[in-house]
Amino acid sequence: TMLLKYQNGKVADTGKRVNGKREGLWESFAEDGTKTFEGSFVANAGPVKFWFLSGKKGIVSSYDADQRYHGNYAEWASDGVQTWNGKMSHGSRVGTWKYAPSATQQLDICYVNGSLLLYDACPTSLVTE
Repeated sequence: TMLLKYQNGKVADTGKRVNGKREGLWESFAEDGTKTFEGSFVANAGPVKFWFLSGKKGIVSSYDADQRYHGNYAEWASDGVQTWNGKMSHGSRVGTWKYAPSATQQLDICYVNGSLLLYDACPTSLVTE
């Protein structure tokens, strides 16, 4: 089990490694004690959540065994507005993503293997993963 602390004695990071890989619950905290990260891992892979110092969520997704985003991905701005929503495949955006640059505007963006294909939903005939 790993436990890192700030100079003020508060916990910075906690978790354990088995054979060099993250296992079980991992958490990170800001110096004031605010939780900024949580992950539940099996051999480095698993669901992760990040929070802003305000306590509002920042990112909800999962990591693959190489600690790249994989699966459903959602991201929020510090004001609480969800800005990105889509799927990741081993660190690359795939398929149709929803992007909201503001609370009143939303765009569909099509990604193939991490590259932007077009500013619209992906055609249904397009294989994206």
